[in-house]
Amino acid sequence: MLDPAELEKASRRFMAESRRGDIMHETDAPARVFASLVVDDTIAQVLKVGTKERGWFVGFEVDTKSDLWRRIKAGEIRELSIAGDATKTLLEDAA
Repeated sequence: MLDPAELEKASRRFMAESRRGDIMHETDAPARVFASLVVDDTIAQVLKVGTKERGWFVGFEVDTKSDLWRRIKAGEIRELSIAGDATKTLLEDAA
C-alpha cells in the first residue's frame, strides 16, 4: 500500500485535476467524484473505525440517464476506474 502521506497527496491532485471516473480507462463515462476521504490511522481513530484497513474512499455521482447507470443497475459494472500517472523510481535492494 502507498504511504498515507503519498496517498493523500495523490488524492488531492486527482480531486484538483480530474474528478472523473470511467470504465477501465476505456471511455469518458458520465461519472464525477463528489466525495473523497483518505482513511489513515488518525482519521480511523476519530471515526472509530475498528478495522486495520486504510485507504481511499471515493464516491461517484453517475448520470441516471446514461448507459453507465443502466449497466451498474444491471450488475454488469461494480466499480469504476480513475486515471492517474506515476513516476517509476528504482529502489536499491535492501538485502
